[in-house]
Amino acid sequence: MAKNQTSSGKSTNGKIHPSRIRSIAVPVNGAKRSVTAFIRSSHSLSTRLADRLRTLAYDQRTSESSIIECALWLFFEKGSDTNVLRLMRNAGIEPRRRRP
Repeated sequence: MAKNQTSSGKSTNGKIHPSRIRSIAVPVNGAKRSVTAFIRSSHSLSTRLADRLRTLAYDQRTSESSIIECALWLFFEKGSDTNVLRLMRNAGIEPRRRRP
């Protein structure tokens, strides 16, 4: 059993256990259905890049993840997948995984 949970489905931290919450899907007239699925991703950034990203996100009142997503979309629309390693070498970024 998970930490801070009792067998009755209640957690000891005052929150309702997710299995006890029921949500009813109600269609809204005129609402547009989103067809985009999202996957959470986490990546390490150099301190210098992370600081610059954090500052830009704060100044523009947006999220860091939105900036990263936009940059990746632009990269893949304007660039070529085969140029990734060349661009990484030019920027001084080393691949983090060893090659066989």
